[in-house]
Amino acid sequence: MSAFHQDGLSQADELQTLSAAGTYTRSNGQTGTLGEFTPLPLTPPTQSLPDLHGAGAVRDLREAANDLEWRRVG
Repeated sequence: MSAFHQDGLSQADELQTLSAAGTYTRSNGQTGTLGEFTPLPLTPPTQSLPDLHGAGAVRDLREAANDLEWRRVG
């Protein structure tokens, strides 16, 4: 890949897909693949909530609530 132009405009040679970008390493040493997603299991409080399906960048209601629950636990 050529150097970035850094002119504030996306050039064709500056863009990559997530899969082409490759892998990353977390601060704890674990590696992952870009574009990889592992959902967290639903906690019991989250399982009792009603669910609304998200679309686009909006997540499902239970998934979003579950994420908040895991942040409190973790």
